[in-house]
Amino acid sequence: MNDIDRSVESFDMALRRRFIWKEMRCDYGLIDNEAYGECCQALNEYIINLPELGSSFELGHGYFMDIDDTNKVLDAKKETLWEMRIKPLLKEYLRASYSQNEIEEHLKIAQNKFMCKEKQTPSKNKNKKKTNTQPSEAEDGDDNDS
Repeated sequence: MNDIDRSVESFDMALRRRFIWKEMRCDYGLIDNEAYGECCQALNEYIINLPELGSSFELGHGYFMDIDDTNKVLDAKKETLWEMRIKPLLKEYLRASYSQNEIEEHLKIAQNKFMCKEKQTPSKNKNKKKTNTQPSEAEDGDDNDS
């Protein structure tokens, strides 16, 4: 269990009283593909740096395992992993703190980090005083001119 599972809080406290409680962080060394591991780490750094989330919401290495090394398979499996496991989890995490539009922006940024498609970071945009964790229209790449 982790710190965010409030629905099982009393059970969690019972376990904490009876067992040693040791924080386990994501071990990127267990991920065979180094480039893929860097994408996973970029996603976790984004999650950790969100003020409303933090290190308690970091994804463990179990989320990132069982991905083949070949690039074509890797991209397809990453997309499936994002859509089926990571995106729904992050959406639930963000739901308590952000509006639907902000959630969608954060999910786009997180997906770009995980898929290693990050094109522009907020720190490169010197005209806006936003942190690396806040979505901005400049990152979206879609200026909605139809």
